[in-house]
Amino acid sequence: MATVAALMPPGVSRLPFIAGNQAAIGVAVLVFLLIPSIYDFLTRRRVHPAYVFSVALALTTIPPVVAGLATTQAWQRIAAWMIG
Repeated sequence: MATVAALMPPGVSRLPFIAGNQAAIGVAVLVFLLIPSIYDFLTRRRVHPAYVFSVALALTTIPPVVAGLATTQAWQRIAAWMIG
């Protein structure tokens, strides 16, 4: 779950049919977050509590943190340094 929540958005955002569309990136990552829960429900008729907790945590903490950090001057300097 941590891999999907943390590493999927940069990879998905590079797909040609999604690149630049924030809503499509979010939906694609959400689908990947929900697939294990759907599988659990279909095969075991219940969702493991770890999935419920991790999806809730990912949806409530990651977007605000990313939005908050992306606008800081420190992050802008780090990003500029990494790019170039």
